[in-house]
Amino acid sequence: MATAPLDQQTLVALDLETTGLDSQRDEIIEVGAVKFRGQEVLESYHSLVNPYRPLSPFIQSFTGLRPDEVSQAPPFAVVGTELADFVGELPLVGHSVNFDLSFLRRRGVQFSSPCLDTNELAAVLLPRVAHSLEELALHLGIPHSRLHRALEDAQVTRHLFLRLVEQAARLGPGVIAELHRLASVSGSSARYFFQAIEGMPAAGASTTVVLGGVHTRALQDRLRSTHDGPRAKPPLAEAGVDVEKLAQLLMPQGPLARFLPGLEHRQEQTEMLRSVASALEEGQHLVVEAGTGVGKTFAYLIPAMAFAVKNRTRVVIATNTINLQDQLMKKDIPLLMKLAEEEHGLDLKDLKVAVLKGRSNYLCFRRWSRARSAESLSPDEARLAAKVLVWLQDTAAGDRGELHISGREARLWEGLSGPSSQECQGPGGVCFVRAARERAEKADLVIVNHALLLTDLALEAGIIPEYKHLIVDEAHHLEDEATRAFGFRLSQADFEEHFEALAGGRGLAQEAVSAYRGSRAGQDRQGATREAAQALTKAGAEARTRVELLFLLTSRFLDEHREAPVGKDEALRISLSTRAQPGWSDLEVAWDESEAALDEAGRALGTLKGSLEGLEDMGLLNYESLVSELAYRADWNESLRQQARQFFLGAQKERVYWIGINREGSPSLNSAPLNVSGLLKGSLFKEKRSVILTSATLASAGSFAPLRARLGLEEAQELLVGSPFDYRRAVLLCIPQGVKPPDTAGYQQALEEAIVQVAQRAGGRTLVLFTSHSSLGATLEAVRPRLAAQGIRALGQGVDGLPRQLMETYQQDPRAVLLATASFWEGVDLAGDLSLKALVVARLPFNVPTEPVFVARSELYQDPFNEYGVPLAVLRFRQGFGRLIRRKEDRGAVVIMDSRLLSRPYGKAFLDSLPSCTLVRPPLRELGQAVSQWLGF
Repeated sequence: MATAPLDQQTLVALDLETTGLDSQRDEIIEVGAVKFRGQEVLESYHSLVNPYRPLSPFIQSFTGLRPDEVSQAPPFAVVGTELADFVGELPLVGHSVNFDLSFLRRRGVQFSSPCLDTNELAAVLLPRVAHSLEELALHLGIPHSRLHRALEDAQVTRHLFLRLVEQAARLGPGVIAELHRLASVSGSSARYFFQAIEGMPAAGASTTVVLGGVHTRALQDRLRSTHDGPRAKPPLAEAGVDVEKLAQLLMPQGPLARFLPGLEHRQEQTEMLRSVASALEEGQHLVVEAGTGVGKTFAYLIPAMAFAVKNRTRVVIATNTINLQDQLMKKDIPLLMKLAEEEHGLDLKDLKVAVLKGRSNYLCFRRWSRARSAESLSPDEARLAAKVLVWLQDTAAGDRGELHISGREARLWEGLSGPSSQECQGPGGVCFVRAARERAEKADLVIVNHALLLTDLALEAGIIPEYKHLIVDEAHHLEDEATRAFGFRLSQADFEEHFEALAGGRGLAQEAVSAYRGSRAGQDRQGATREAAQALTKAGAEARTRVELLFLLTSRFLDEHREAPVGKDEALRISLSTRAQPGWSDLEVAWDESEAALDEAGRALGTLKGSLEGLEDMGLLNYESLVSELAYRADWNESLRQQARQFFLGAQKERVYWIGINREGSPSLNSAPLNVSGLLKGSLFKEKRSVILTSATLASAGSFAPLRARLGLEEAQELLVGSPFDYRRAVLLCIPQGVKPPDTAGYQQALEEAIVQVAQRAGGRTLVLFTSHSSLGATLEAVRPRLAAQGIRALGQGVDGLPRQLMETYQQDPRAVLLATASFWEGVDLAGDLSLKALVVARLPFNVPTEPVFVARSELYQDPFNEYGVPLAVLRFRQGFGRLIRRKEDRGAVVIMDSRLLSRPYGKAFLDSLPSCTLVRPPLRELGQAVSQWLGF
């Protein structure tokens, strides 16, 4: 590729449409290419291609192409020759261009010129944005008439490429030079792009580059700019807030209504506000169930913010989902702050708010600096390092949540995030973890997630600044999150990653030896480090071998002792009787050998670290980073040893142990507390002056007693407020007649028929909730072609993307059916013009009966199913039901395809848990008609 500036080169933007994603089996059906130089389009090429096979209904719907159009098109032999002539030796530009090239290579068309991938370039240059062509076009304001047509997509790709050139040119020359280096060491084709950018006039500011493309002084200034002054001193004694003034904010035509046109007064919201204010003032614990539409966030935010300001005392708010955390920080709290500026009834003067997350959410500048300076990097490693470099030009938080990180990059992020409990100064004095903690120390209101809240309690880490008042939203997750926080999971991959970091080709042993290059350290110190590094390499290799054997024997034990056939959702509980089975003693012996090897690796780490002590002024490469990483790895080595030892040898009766299995079939070692009530009682409820738990689903049959027992909450005020919505007007509850129970003949066919009928009559806009991935997959395969024939897309979680990706796809085209599992039972809000019209519940959401923690906890009850299993399923059922009606004007249909709702005694508990809806029982064949009549379609 010529090294002339990109705006002076002639390039070709290329896109293909195909019958599927497999270049070996699927066919090309359309080719589009645009030849351009800068902003000038020189020529374009377009042709349909005859695939000599039928187009699936999905592809017809996806592309808009008709079978008769492609059947009359020329064969690829003709089109391929024309395309090759059109491109010639010019560089290619494409979005995920390797996909297109794989189809062309398979059919004999190859290009020797460089190929630039706008997906890869956008991942680096626009690190905060999703990388699909649709998302990028929307973000950049690139016009597009018909996506998923080859020529139109090629045009969009051309526009995108030119915008990326502009984006790169705005970066400083030092940044571009480092991006070029990173692309070169990984062999990425992006190196041609950045090499050409270097030849263009730099639009970015010319700054002194201190470290790898980052001006550390500017970064330090950004971190300091986010720090407010010190908090005001608290009064001698806490005082209550003026509840009446706060309640007036929520009155009809009140101040809040003027800020939010269309906001309606809800007595339930006012009642909750009063209870929260009282609990904070009196130092009481409070449990509040607030139905959908109550507006519980304002009901607890207003008194919490007012109380925190008046008393200069810290209030912590914990949420389970990122969505709610973002809503609080970006929408609700700023709105109330603005309201307070104009309303004397809400005094929020000098209120300071901060978000605090766990260490793994923050970039460790030291670890990134060390990683990006490696002599060789994989394409994924280089891309993530480059993405972070561009992000570092403007981030003030170093929070992973600001980045769009792919699944492949997520594992690599773990090696770049804050590693240990000890803070380090970091190169140039940059530490995002320390900065986040300092912001929280100065804040009156601190927003955290459940995971950090409970991990902080479990480890007694003191990550969250001292606080006495806590509000837990989405509190129905608290037990599960506490179970995770007070437990552990160890996989072979955890050990492998650790051993690779110690003794791999780019591990600490090798890095310690290389650090002496060009240093002033004496030969005796170099020799001591070299000897210690050799010992660590040997110890790491031995530990790796022993642990590999340990997990091999664990896998065999799992296969021999579990009753069910191999499946990704299965696990083997390790009880006392299991430990008495043949084969367990072999695991104990293997663990003894593994533990000895881990001990030796720990000693070798200490020796290597000791060999480097006192050399901070000797000019060793990345000295502080190296010493800090050695300390972290020593701590992690000990943590791995202690947890694995407990699993194999130190079984505790108050804990549950099990062997799990991941998607690749590898076993994991797991432990969790049998009961979290004592842990939460001692570390949370007894320690805090007031803890307020709230959610839309906390009570079982109108009682909080089961929840309080499971959480260890002995004394608390209680409030249960229903939804202000008129569900009888808003929801048609359908339980079709004649449907067989799940897992019996005829049920699956009935489920498929119901989905097709409902989705067709609702015009898509349908969510189908499953309790297993296997059932989802089978149903998706059956209904997809039938729905596609009606112009409705069927999207399956785990098949067509992750939850976030499915939501994005739905928002682009709501004429779709979402088939989903666990994460869609709650926390999904498809409101507004994209609101759902129908919800189909495939079966009642009982826990997996063999799940180890569920089984162990069930044993604590006299009637496990009715006292424990049913109440948990009812709460989950209510969460699923809540996905449909999100606003007062919403209207929709809920279809329950589990006949046990009416045929089994426990079904009444599910029905009684729902608000009063309009209930109908149509024959299955008339289900669609009933839905259509209700929706008025």
